[in-house]
Amino acid sequence: VPGTLLDLGAGAGLLGILAARAGARATAVDVDGTAREAAAANARLSGITLTIRAEAPPGLFDAAVANIRAPVLLALLPDLVARVAPGGWLVLAGFRRSHADAFRRGLGGWDAVAALDEDGWLGWAVRRPGSSA
Repeated sequence: VPGTLLDLGAGAGLLGILAARAGARATAVDVDGTAREAAAANARLSGITLTIRAEAPPGLFDAAVANIRAPVLLALLPDLVARVAPGGWLVLAGFRRSHADAFRRGLGGWDAVAALDEDGWLGWAVRRPGSSA
């Protein structure tokens, strides 16, 4: 379980809530106010402390997750990869096979750990090279 986790495009907050339940200090980020309200309600119902924001806070995270449509995720990818600490994890989902090369370029130098292909929809887990602090 990572010490800190960034859930980008958190929506209803499920991934952040699960990470927090496992012991991570999770931050859920979504630009949509309705999504942030839903994440806050779900965290309360789950009895979980979840930091919820409209923008990602400064600093590095041990892990980040994002399940966002490919055009948006590709635009956010440079900032997202910069937020993951050396030795940290990034889990991406919600993109099609046709976007795989663009994601590979954006993740140049990262170690592929796991990949899922479900009817052309991809999910990847990658690790940033380097030692965790």
